[in-house]
Amino acid sequence: MPLPMIVVACKADSTVISTETVADILDPFHVGLVEATATTEKGKNKMRMALAWVIQVSRFIERKRACPHHCLRPSFGDEEA
Repeated sequence: MPLPMIVVACKADSTVISTETVADILDPFHVGLVEATATTEKGKNKMRMALAWVIQVSRFIERKRACPHHCLRPSFGDEEA
């Protein structure tokens, strides 16, 4: 089972490298890019959501490894897993 991957650009408002260039580099590897910054509430929320996604996916993978013969679906809502 391939692992889903994302890159979180935590200082996306920096001009060191364009996000388009980073996205082009990541594209052949099927890696997602989340642009975030701590200077705005929207950027902070993106960081929180990215971390929540990583936690949800890791929990799903752990459950899948524990029960490889069952069809488990990730839960991305507020319900307990």
